[in-house]
Parts: sequence; C-alpha cells; structure tokens
Amino acid sequence: MMSERDRNQPDPGHKTPEDEVDPVDEALEETFPASDPPAFTPQPAPDSDCNAGKNNR
Repeated sequence: MMSERDRNQPDPGHKTPEDEVDPVDEALEETFPASDPPAFTPQPAPDSDCNAGKNNR
C-alpha cells in the first residue's frame, strides 16, 4: 500500500522535456528579469523610543 508521502511524489518515470517552458515561469521572467537588481533593499529599522529590546523607564 502506498503511503501519503509516496502518493505525493512525482512518478520517477515521468520526465518533462527540458525545452518545455512553464508559462508561469516565463511570465515571471518577463515581469522580474533575473538580471535586474532587487528594487527593495531591506534597511535596519531606526532606533525609536519604543524599542522592544530595551526598557527605557
């Protein structure tokens, strides 16, 4: 009997052709080209009066 894990695994005999392009991947590549740098670079939060790590009483 197959376990739940085995049922969720793709059939090893089923291979997708290398030249077959996933339309979702293709659309994402058009929207977000891999060569572009990230538009948002996370910055550390500025120190504030309500810093959770310190008790300012």
